[in-house]
Amino acid sequence: MTARPARRLVVLALPAALACGATPGPAVAAAPTGTTVVTQARSGDVVTIARGRTLELRLTACLASCGFRYETERRPDPSVLRFRSSRVETPEQPQDGPPVVGGSSTKVVRYRATGRGTTRLALRLVGPEGTVDQRFRLTVRVR
Repeated sequence: MTARPARRLVVLALPAALACGATPGPAVAAAPTGTTVVTQARSGDVVTIARGRTLELRLTACLASCGFRYETERRPDPSVLRFRSSRVETPEQPQDGPPVVGGSSTKVVRYRATGRGTTRLALRLVGPEGTVDQRFRLTVRVR
């Protein structure tokens, strides 16, 4: 029995789409105590956190190996939300065989809620040609 051509296309395209971060994943992931984790699924939302807590953005996409990168488009008010760190988590490479190219990576940006108030932040995903592929926006209320 042979698969229909359309089914073969879906079977072949789905893993590639998932590897490049097409699925945003859960809106809030497990986090250390005192940390609120936000993913792409919350773009455009308002998040309320307590002063002193850490806000961690986890944005997944096909980054360095595909030529994409996240850039800060709007910095939050540092009297409300102060930048702490930024890093890219990449999947482990296989021990045997060539390195994996084109897989998704996660940009992790951490902020500390420093004072009461409301601020906004935005990041843009820029492609290899310099065009903006997507934007992530968040309004943060610190109480």
